[in-house]
Amino acid sequence: MSDNLPSPEARAAGWLVLVSGLFFLATVGYLYTVLAGAGLTLDMFNDPQALLPWSAAHLHLYQGLYLLYAASQVLLLSVPALLWRASDRRASWLFGAVWGTGAVVLSIASLAVLYAVARTSSAAYVSAGDDVARFAVIASHNVAADIAKDIRLFADLLFGGWLVVTGALLVRDRGSRGWWALVAVGGWTLVVAVWKLFDPTTSLEDWLGFIVSAGQVGLGAALLRRSPVRG
Repeated sequence: MSDNLPSPEARAAGWLVLVSGLFFLATVGYLYTVLAGAGLTLDMFNDPQALLPWSAAHLHLYQGLYLLYAASQVLLLSVPALLWRASDRRASWLFGAVWGTGAVVLSIASLAVLYAVARTSSAAYVSAGDDVARFAVIASHNVAADIAKDIRLFADLLFGGWLVVTGALLVRDRGSRGWWALVAVGGWTLVVAVWKLFDPTTSLEDWLGFIVSAGQVGLGAALLRRSPVRG
């Protein structure tokens, strides 16, 4: 990235990742305030017998969670490519651009599945006539939800890797040690994602959203400032 930063691409990336971070922060806040106030608990995400009747009664509130999350991801979609275009060393940024874009695309895909499943599964569960029918609904819900969660988990792995690579490249290109904070955020994202492979119910993820959103806001604000490149 050049001495004239913020370039148009870097400025666009800065605004997009900053607003994306704010939307992601709003998503986490929405989960812990609005949805929690309506009776949703984190444990219910792993308990469809509790989640489905609750989501049937609060469908629009519940789907709002995925809409907010999806908005944050759509805003983030072009950021990896914009950072690649803003760099004077495009070869080293290309990997990160592909990795980061792939992470966001997978995240959006998983959210689309979860949004659709929220409506179909909750409606089918409350209209089921007996325990056998409800068991069948839960089984089908678990299959779809697990696929979406696995896609999102892989997206988290890619996203954490992108944050690590981006932070390291910015340390090299812009000469500020403050970018190591972004590396740390990405590293923690990777740790949590890998941990969830072995323990899907781990509580490590509960507060990760606040850390990642703060990292995004910090990245966006820093990209909007002029910063010299290390020669």
